[in-house]
Amino acid sequence: MTCAMADIDAAIARGEVAALEEALGPDFPNLDWPPGGGDPLLEYVIYHGPLSLVRALLERGADVNYESPAGFPSLIAALSGARDDRLAVAALLLGRGADAGLRTRIDECATAAEEAELLGKRKAVAALTG
Repeated sequence: MTCAMADIDAAIARGEVAALEEALGPDFPNLDWPPGGGDPLLEYVIYHGPLSLVRALLERGADVNYESPAGFPSLIAALSGARDDRLAVAALLLGRGADAGLRTRIDECATAAEEAELLGKRKAVAALTG
């Protein structure tokens, strides 16, 4: 890895896919960030990067149904984040094959739709249940 972690976090925040691809090497985009115990890069980007970077990772083969050590499938991550574009991120993930039936491994062990229902996010429930 040729860049400091802070530089990579800044590139994620700015959505600089080329810089990330160069800095993170051959396992990009299916690696953990931060290294050595982090979350899948896609999950990290769902929380901390722009929609355009989520799209770019998916276009480069990021696993939309990754195994999350923290227990949060991609759709749960999209809907639980504080970003304004969370429904757009969820729609993008669904369009790329995210499994809406995956459950968290913590809290209520809910699917994304069940979690959205619990949180009173009606738009999200509608998007996830069609």
